[in-house]
Amino acid sequence: MPFKSLIYIILPIFFIACNKTIQKDEKIIASEIEYWVSISNESDDGNLSIIEEKAKNLFLNDVFDKVKKGELPVFYYRMDTLEKIDEKTLHNIFYSVDTIYEFEGLKLTKTVVKDTLDISSITRFKFREKWLFDSKSNKFQKQVIAIAPMQTRYINMDEIMGYKGLFWVYFPE
Repeated sequence: MPFKSLIYIILPIFFIACNKTIQKDEKIIASEIEYWVSISNESDDGNLSIIEEKAKNLFLNDVFDKVKKGELPVFYYRMDTLEKIDEKTLHNIFYSVDTIYEFEGLKLTKTVVKDTLDISSITRFKFREKWLFDSKSNKFQKQVIAIAPMQTRYINMDEIMGYKGLFWVYFPE
């Protein structure tokens, strides 16, 4: 089995394995901890990503299809609130429409530009997890609560301005 196919199989198993019920000897270390992981071919610090492009695209297509169908709960990407995202805002993330106005001499032209979310623009995941430690077996466990797909934003073609979280996708326990 090729390595790329194996990653697509292992990634969902990782999420399932991380979302288990708390056992008697497990202690919660952090009820909610957040961190980001680079999923692009090359991160901004020069390290190579461990997620192959094909596996990343298959995973994102699967999650985004479930999000669009309402099979996974989706919330605004905000710091201090957990508010379910409305359908119009969610639709506008996946399918945007913009208008460009240009002057050609004295004539103003209007061009409507329709765009869809480009999966290759997703360069990071932000994870929200619960961390557990089983004192009996001395094993560390993580439960994925949610992920946020993130896009790199640029000032110009070479300079990164920052990262934009699109929304939080919550995974039921």
